[in-house]
Amino acid sequence: MKRTRREVLQLLSGAMAMPLIFISNSRLLAAASISRDLDPQELTVLDYFTKSGFTRLPAMDLITGHDFNDGLRYDDTPQSYPPGRSVRIQDCMRMEDLPRKGEPGILPYFHILSLSIEKPAFRGELLTTMLDYLVTEGGLDPKKLVLVSTDRFRPFLPLLETRGIEAGRFVERNRAEAMAKGDGSGYFNPLGHPYVTGQYTVSLHYALNAGGEKKLSEYPLPSHLEIAEVAFDPDLEKSPPREMGGIGLERLLLAQGKAIDDFDTSRKKGVAAVEAEAKRRMVALPKAYRRIST
Repeated sequence: MKRTRREVLQLLSGAMAMPLIFISNSRLLAAASISRDLDPQELTVLDYFTKSGFTRLPAMDLITGHDFNDGLRYDDTPQSYPPGRSVRIQDCMRMEDLPRKGEPGILPYFHILSLSIEKPAFRGELLTTMLDYLVTEGGLDPKKLVLVSTDRFRPFLPLLETRGIEAGRFVERNRAEAMAKGDGSGYFNPLGHPYVTGQYTVSLHYALNAGGEKKLSEYPLPSHLEIAEVAFDPDLEKSPPREMGGIGLERLLLAQGKAIDDFDTSRKKGVAAVEAEAKRRMVALPKAYRRIST
């Protein structure tokens, strides 16, 4: 991507929910825009996917009202998915990440490029779409990409070779272990998540230093940064009704060798975003507010 900047994402000072209009044939039309300035990275990525046939959707509320994650948006999973192909940039905060200050890529306030395809043309369409973006537009070296999942992902391995990713760049994780962890590298199922009941996934990781091309066999991966996840349906007897996935925008910038906010700056931006949304929507500050603001 042909751009540079020092700060990743500007303050979400008033992200108003964009109304959606359904017409008689259930086609979805965007009727308004997100009420904040988009930064160059966001504009570029949204332009890429809208030109590829994805409908741009507004970010969901950062304050959820759920007990899970102390009332803040954990990830980009919606209560229900819209029809067709959609893209949104979702801001999130995770309470579990607050003690992880100093770990590469860990920020208390971060943004996910969220993608969804209803009735994909072929199994793995979203995965190849995301890989194409990361390599051709994002400038990532496919030899430094590693994918992690379980044995359920094996049927997708031929797709990787069509994108320049050798079979040796896939690390197979024990399925029982992945399901017990539910961390998205093979299986995604955060305990208490209101909208997730367990999904088979594959996670995409990128080497952060020289020598990242060497073959790896075990997870976690040393000196690698997880930059994306894709959910998939392991039932090979039927066409998948939907494929969905996400790319961490700050993680992508790190993989590209660019600067991102430090942990404290990110936290302060998250606090400001929560305060602004609570004021705009006239809702109470979430339980998480005390933890993130001190």
